[in-house]
Amino acid sequence: MQLSFGSDGYRGVIGHTLTREALARIALGAGSYLKEAYSSGQNLTIPVGYDTRFLAREFAEYIVRLLEATGFKPLLAKRPCPSPYLAFATRHHEALLGIQLTASHNASSYSGVKLKGRHGGSLFPQHADLVETLANASAIESVSAMPLIDGPPLKAQLDVDKAYKQQVLAAAGWEGDEELSLLVDFMHGACSGIYREVLASQFNLGTVLRGEPDPLFGGVKPEPSAARLKNLAQMVAIDGSNAVGLAFDGDGDRLAVIDEQGRYLAPHEIFCLLLEHLALHQQRHGVVVTTVSFSGLIERVAAAHDCTVLNVPVGFKHVSRAMVEAQAIIGGEESGGIGFGHYLPERDALLMALLLLHARQLAGAPLHEMVEQLYKDYGRPVFIHRDVQLVPGSSRVAISSQIRDLAALEKLAGETVVQLNHSDGMKLWTAAGWVLVRVSGTEPLLRIYAEAGSAVQAEAYVKAVLAKMQLEIPPSPEPDSN
Repeated sequence: MQLSFGSDGYRGVIGHTLTREALARIALGAGSYLKEAYSSGQNLTIPVGYDTRFLAREFAEYIVRLLEATGFKPLLAKRPCPSPYLAFATRHHEALLGIQLTASHNASSYSGVKLKGRHGGSLFPQHADLVETLANASAIESVSAMPLIDGPPLKAQLDVDKAYKQQVLAAAGWEGDEELSLLVDFMHGACSGIYREVLASQFNLGTVLRGEPDPLFGGVKPEPSAARLKNLAQMVAIDGSNAVGLAFDGDGDRLAVIDEQGRYLAPHEIFCLLLEHLALHQQRHGVVVTTVSFSGLIERVAAAHDCTVLNVPVGFKHVSRAMVEAQAIIGGEESGGIGFGHYLPERDALLMALLLLHARQLAGAPLHEMVEQLYKDYGRPVFIHRDVQLVPGSSRVAISSQIRDLAALEKLAGETVVQLNHSDGMKLWTAAGWVLVRVSGTEPLLRIYAEAGSAVQAEAYVKAVLAKMQLEIPPSPEPDSN
């Protein structure tokens, strides 16, 4: 079975494409990468973490045993941990590689592996590509006798709780507000440990939703979208105490925010508020890194604060590399993950929350007023994201060819196409907005993003590219319940 890494490591359906063989190949490939890329005598420590998914701990232990058998010194996390925690541990231990067993926001049937580099962020693209190549070339016969589950649980050795708490609070730059009431949805993921402890120590942590680990995530994807946070939004809206709602995805690198009126903040709103906070309150100016799928509003906010925007392909490995190379002050993607140059070039949803709440305190205004001011200052574009389910067995090669053919469009919903970007899928600009079409790297989905001055205009862009591609689309599944 050939492995194909996506935008951030490898993901697959447990027992189907995420198997013992796949795990063995990744572990052996990672070991070969370290031996090939670095000279002997280097640090052999490899932090290994895992989320709350089915068999996540067992998968992590299997990788630990494989790494030990090939001469490395893996450190197994003491409990389910967020991916940002594992990234921090990788740099804290000056390790050359960190391994996190997680499938992030994917459904419970999925699991996967994220790889972290010694810089404390997603492994750079060229290094991830090398691990993929070596994994597919690995001779797993050498470990075929090692069972997936072997004896009692291994002794955990990775615990950087104290250092992580100190560093993330230092990066936030304040001590919190015990009077501020927070309502938090952990979505049954890996954040209900360390994130919960930090928030409870700095704020009035009131209502907690889905705070217990659950491999099935309550029957829904651990993705903090507006549709899955209706209960949280309703509870915040009727709280009456100027409370704020927070929600974290399955592995803690993405944040969702519900403002004091029960409104879901869009990821680009959060990003722009944080960018303004860094520029106005921390006097940080310079390069801002975003994925090609992110809102153009960021360009206008960045320009107003003497910052330059650098666009990269989708996937935080691209953001992480660009942040390091350009010494960026902030980097993020439209799915809700943001990293900060003064901390780590890695998404950390806890730090995002702390910085946003600090910005709110310094502004002396509720979040909903801060967002309205943002639009008064920079305009109000409408950003939409559509995921189109592909027919089972669809050829990625054929669909990618159809995406490339979009470059032939001279008009988009009646408007002249003025610019193209094919660094990741195909992005088409008009004078009034843009649309991007790309294939998901981890799921059988066509991802479409569009932005314009109105919802009607943005939807017209989406319809135009779908009409050009003429895809066979299966019936839409029933939406997740909350």
